[in-house]
Amino acid sequence: MDNNRKRGFTLIEILVVISIIAILAALLLPTLSRAREQARRTVCINNIKQIGLSAYMFAQNRGGSSFYEDETTNDIWRLNSKVSLGILIPDFVTNTRILYCPSQKYYRMDNPDFGIQNFGKDGLTSRSSYYVRGSREVNDTAGKKALVSDVEFPEDGKTSHKNGVVAGYSDGSVRWVNNARRYAGDTWTDYWKRLDETP
Repeated sequence: MDNNRKRGFTLIEILVVISIIAILAALLLPTLSRAREQARRTVCINNIKQIGLSAYMFAQNRGGSSFYEDETTNDIWRLNSKVSLGILIPDFVTNTRILYCPSQKYYRMDNPDFGIQNFGKDGLTSRSSYYVRGSREVNDTAGKKALVSDVEFPEDGKTSHKNGVVAGYSDGSVRWVNNARRYAGDTWTDYWKRLDETP
Protein backbone atom coordinates (compact mmCIF):
# COMPACT_ATOMS: atom_id res chain seq x y z
CA MET A 1 0.00 0.00 0.00
CA ASP A 2 1.29 3.39 -1.04
CA ASN A 3 1.29 5.68 2.03
CA ASN A 4 2.42 8.68 -0.05
CA ARG A 5 -0.82 8.82 -2.02
CA LYS A 6 -2.83 11.96 -1.17
CA ARG A 7 -6.29 11.46 0.24
CA GLY A 8 -9.11 13.37 -1.57
CA PHE A 9 -12.15 15.05 -0.01
CA THR A 10 -15.21 12.96 0.63
CA LEU A 11 -18.64 14.06 -0.58
CA ILE A 12 -19.75 14.77 3.00
CA GLU A 13 -16.75 17.02 3.63
CA ILE A 14 -17.47 19.00 0.44
CA LEU A 15 -21.13 19.37 1.42
CA VAL A 16 -20.16 20.62 4.88
CA VAL A 17 -17.85 23.25 3.35
CA ILE A 18 -20.59 24.35 0.91
CA SER A 19 -23.06 24.60 3.81
CA ILE A 20 -20.67 26.77 5.82
CA ILE A 21 -20.12 29.07 2.80
CA ALA A 22 -23.91 29.32 2.27
CA ILE A 23 -24.47 30.26 5.92
CA LEU A 24 -21.73 32.91 5.80
CA ALA A 25 -23.18 34.34 2.57
CA ALA A 26 -26.66 34.50 4.12
CA LEU A 27 -25.23 36.43 7.07
CA LEU A 28 -23.19 38.85 4.94
CA LEU A 29 -25.62 39.63 2.09
CA PRO A 30 -28.00 41.87 4.10
CA THR A 31 -25.00 43.81 5.41
CA LEU A 32 -23.59 44.23 1.91
CA SER A 33 -27.01 45.28 0.61
CA ARG A 34 -27.30 47.96 3.31
CA ALA A 35 -23.78 49.17 2.56
CA ARG A 36 -24.60 49.46 -1.16
CA GLU A 37 -27.76 51.43 -0.43
CA GLN A 38 -25.84 53.72 1.95
CA ALA A 39 -23.29 54.36 -0.82
CA ARG A 40 -26.07 55.15 -3.31
CA ARG A 41 -27.70 57.47 -0.77
CA THR A 42 -24.37 59.30 -0.37
CA VAL A 43 -24.11 59.73 -4.15
CA CYS A 44 -27.70 61.04 -4.17
CA ILE A 45 -26.90 63.59 -1.44
CA ASN A 46 -23.87 64.73 -3.45
CA ASN A 47 -26.00 65.01 -6.62
CA ILE A 48 -28.59 67.23 -4.95
CA LYS A 49 -25.81 69.34 -3.39
CA GLN A 50 -24.31 69.91 -6.85
CA ILE A 51 -27.76 70.70 -8.28
CA GLY A 52 -28.26 73.28 -5.53
CA LEU A 53 -24.91 74.94 -6.26
CA SER A 54 -25.66 74.99 -9.98
CA ALA A 55 -29.09 76.52 -9.34
CA TYR A 56 -27.49 79.17 -7.11
CA MET A 57 -24.95 80.07 -9.81
CA PHE A 58 -27.77 80.21 -12.38
CA ALA A 59 -29.79 82.54 -10.15
CA GLN A 60 -26.76 84.78 -9.54
CA ASN A 61 -26.19 84.97 -13.27
CA ARG A 62 -29.80 85.99 -13.82
CA GLY A 63 -29.90 88.64 -11.11
CA GLY A 64 -31.44 86.34 -8.51
CA SER A 65 -34.30 85.04 -10.66
CA SER A 66 -35.44 81.47 -10.13
CA PHE A 67 -35.86 78.82 -12.81
CA TYR A 68 -38.54 76.97 -10.83
CA GLU A 69 -41.79 76.14 -12.57
CA ASP A 70 -45.17 77.11 -11.11
CA GLU A 71 -45.81 73.48 -10.18
CA THR A 72 -43.58 70.62 -9.07
CA THR A 73 -41.97 68.77 -11.95
CA ASN A 74 -39.17 66.38 -12.78
CA ASP A 75 -39.25 67.26 -16.49
CA ILE A 76 -36.00 68.65 -17.85
CA TRP A 77 -37.06 68.73 -21.53
CA ARG A 78 -40.68 69.13 -22.61
CA LEU A 79 -42.55 70.56 -25.60
CA ASN A 80 -39.28 71.22 -27.43
CA SER A 81 -37.77 73.37 -24.69
CA LYS A 82 -35.67 73.12 -21.53
CA VAL A 83 -37.65 73.25 -18.29
CA SER A 84 -36.79 73.25 -14.61
CA LEU A 85 -33.37 71.60 -14.04
CA GLY A 86 -32.92 71.26 -17.79
CA ILE A 87 -32.24 75.00 -18.00
CA LEU A 88 -28.96 74.35 -16.16
CA ILE A 89 -27.67 72.19 -19.05
CA PRO A 90 -24.98 72.72 -20.39
CA ASP A 91 -23.84 76.06 -18.87
CA PHE A 92 -24.16 75.06 -15.21
CA VAL A 93 -24.50 71.25 -15.38
CA THR A 94 -22.11 69.54 -17.77
CA ASN A 95 -22.29 66.08 -16.21
CA THR A 96 -25.98 65.16 -16.60
CA ARG A 97 -25.42 62.06 -14.46
CA ILE A 98 -25.99 64.25 -11.37
CA LEU A 99 -29.65 64.58 -12.41
CA TYR A 100 -30.20 60.88 -11.74
CA CYS A 101 -30.42 59.05 -8.43
CA PRO A 102 -28.43 55.79 -8.47
CA SER A 103 -31.21 54.07 -6.47
CA GLN A 104 -34.02 55.07 -8.84
CA LYS A 105 -35.29 52.12 -10.86
CA TYR A 106 -37.78 53.97 -13.09
CA TYR A 107 -36.62 57.54 -13.79
CA ARG A 108 -33.15 56.37 -14.74
CA MET A 109 -30.72 58.05 -17.08
CA ASP A 110 -31.36 55.32 -19.68
CA ASN A 111 -35.17 55.10 -19.30
CA PRO A 112 -36.37 54.35 -22.87
CA ASP A 113 -39.29 56.80 -22.57
CA PHE A 114 -37.85 59.64 -20.48
CA GLY A 115 -34.07 59.18 -20.37
CA ILE A 116 -31.38 61.74 -21.18
CA GLN A 117 -31.27 60.49 -24.79
CA ASN A 118 -34.55 62.42 -25.35
CA PHE A 119 -33.06 65.72 -24.18
CA GLY A 120 -33.09 68.28 -26.99
CA LYS A 121 -35.19 66.16 -29.35
CA ASP A 122 -38.41 67.50 -30.86
CA GLY A 123 -41.61 65.95 -29.56
CA LEU A 124 -39.93 63.93 -26.78
CA THR A 125 -39.81 64.33 -22.99
CA SER A 126 -36.79 63.88 -20.73
CA ARG A 127 -37.12 63.56 -16.96
CA SER A 128 -34.76 63.67 -13.99
CA SER A 129 -34.80 61.43 -10.91
CA TYR A 130 -35.29 64.58 -8.85
CA TYR A 131 -38.36 66.73 -8.41
CA VAL A 132 -38.09 70.51 -8.16
CA ARG A 133 -40.68 72.26 -5.98
CA GLY A 134 -43.08 74.53 -7.82
CA SER A 135 -43.23 78.18 -6.79
CA ARG A 136 -46.96 77.84 -6.02
CA GLU A 137 -46.19 75.13 -3.48
CA VAL A 138 -43.88 77.25 -1.34
CA ASN A 139 -45.86 78.60 1.60
CA ASP A 140 -45.05 81.80 3.46
CA THR A 141 -44.35 80.29 6.88
CA ALA A 142 -40.89 80.61 8.37
CA GLY A 143 -38.28 77.90 8.24
CA LYS A 144 -36.12 76.06 5.72
CA LYS A 145 -37.98 75.07 2.57
CA ALA A 146 -37.35 71.82 0.74
CA LEU A 147 -36.74 72.68 -2.92
CA VAL A 148 -35.47 69.44 -4.49
CA SER A 149 -36.10 65.81 -3.58
CA ASP A 150 -36.06 62.27 -4.90
CA VAL A 151 -38.94 61.17 -7.10
CA GLU A 152 -41.65 59.69 -4.89
CA PHE A 153 -44.56 57.77 -6.38
CA PRO A 154 -44.85 54.86 -3.94
CA GLU A 155 -48.31 53.93 -5.21
CA ASP A 156 -46.71 53.16 -8.59
CA GLY A 157 -43.58 51.64 -7.10
CA LYS A 158 -41.51 54.60 -8.39
CA THR A 159 -39.40 55.29 -5.31
CA SER A 160 -35.68 55.78 -4.96
CA HIS A 161 -34.68 54.80 -1.43
CA LYS A 162 -36.26 52.71 1.26
CA ASN A 163 -37.56 54.43 4.39
CA GLY A 164 -37.01 58.03 3.35
CA VAL A 165 -35.87 60.61 0.80
CA VAL A 166 -32.95 62.93 0.16
CA ALA A 167 -33.98 66.61 0.12
CA GLY A 168 -32.19 69.85 -0.75
CA TYR A 169 -33.15 73.02 1.11
CA SER A 170 -33.39 76.76 0.53
CA ASP A 171 -30.27 77.41 2.61
CA GLY A 172 -28.15 75.10 0.43
CA SER A 173 -28.13 72.18 2.87
CA VAL A 174 -28.99 68.62 1.85
CA ARG A 175 -30.11 65.88 4.21
CA TRP A 176 -31.69 62.48 4.51
CA VAL A 177 -35.30 62.72 5.72
CA ASN A 178 -36.10 59.47 7.51
CA ASN A 179 -39.53 57.85 7.00
CA ALA A 180 -40.59 60.58 4.55
CA ARG A 181 -42.71 59.53 1.64
CA ARG A 182 -45.44 60.79 -0.64
CA TYR A 183 -48.72 59.06 0.11
CA ALA A 184 -51.27 58.28 -2.58
CA GLY A 185 -53.73 60.94 -1.35
CA ASP A 186 -51.10 63.68 -0.99
CA THR A 187 -50.99 66.84 -3.02
CA TRP A 188 -47.51 68.12 -3.84
CA THR A 189 -48.03 70.84 -1.23
CA ASP A 190 -48.67 68.14 1.41
CA TYR A 191 -45.51 66.32 0.41
CA TRP A 192 -43.26 69.39 0.48
CA LYS A 193 -44.63 70.59 3.82
CA ARG A 194 -43.68 67.23 5.28
CA LEU A 195 -40.07 67.85 4.22
CA ASP A 196 -39.91 71.51 5.30
CA GLU A 197 -38.04 72.36 8.51
CA THR A 198 -40.12 74.73 10.59
CA PRO A 199 -38.83 76.46 13.75
